[in-house]
Amino acid sequence: MTLKPLLALIIMSTSFGYASAATIEIKDGKDLIEQYSLVGVAYVCAESEELSTLQRLEMSQILDHYVKKMRQDGVSVDYSIARGAAEEKFGITYGNVNYQKCEKALKI
Repeated sequence: MTLKPLLALIIMSTSFGYASAATIEIKDGKDLIEQYSLVGVAYVCAESEELSTLQRLEMSQILDHYVKKMRQDGVSVDYSIARGAAEEKFGITYGNVNYQKCEKALKI
């Protein structure tokens, strides 16, 4: 193995280790509409090209948490409804999304 691929592997491992080690507190929905709006925000933020790769990864992890929680509650997730709820409750759409809005809507 040459030195260059080894360095790239170490840098990637360190980078991913840092991303997964972060601990954040996120909001929990009190009712079904609020749960859908949080899923919608996380979905729009995770898909947005306006956010950095690390920010989208964070939003994807939050989205996974919300989806898992809803499924455990026996609720199937409809992303179209979720995006509409996110727009209605938080005013977040693909056209106006940024990290600060995502963070404000999802984090405690």
